[in-house]
Amino acid sequence: MIEENKRTVIKLIQLVWNQGNHALVRPLLDVGFVYQGSLSEAPMDAQEFLDHARSIRESVADFHVAIEEIVAENDSVVTFSSLAGQLVKPVFGLPPSDRVVSLPVVSIYHLRHGRVRDLTTLYDVQAIKRQLGVS
Repeated sequence: MIEENKRTVIKLIQLVWNQGNHALVRPLLDVGFVYQGSLSEAPMDAQEFLDHARSIRESVADFHVAIEEIVAENDSVVTFSSLAGQLVKPVFGLPPSDRVVSLPVVSIYHLRHGRVRDLTTLYDVQAIKRQLGVS
């Protein structure tokens, strides 16, 4: 079960973030899926989460998520990832830049019956600010 949960999370990351292929994501999400990000004002349902992901992908050229570490226990999976790309539109409260930046992210996934029921993501926006030399 633990390895299956890891595979589900990896597949979700690949489809949502690296491919932008949202049509194949729904079977991976629980009916009551909830997303909360450290930059979000309120929790999001599945459609709001996918819209949020699409907005970020459109704001960052050559967007890519690399999973640096993945740990799982029971129905929980935690990833430490790097989001990389060039800011071409304002995102994360930052202006566009010609520099490629990397954003460290920790995500906590809880699964139920092989589907992601909730996801909490913590973004380290200060890391991008340091890379861009802004405060």
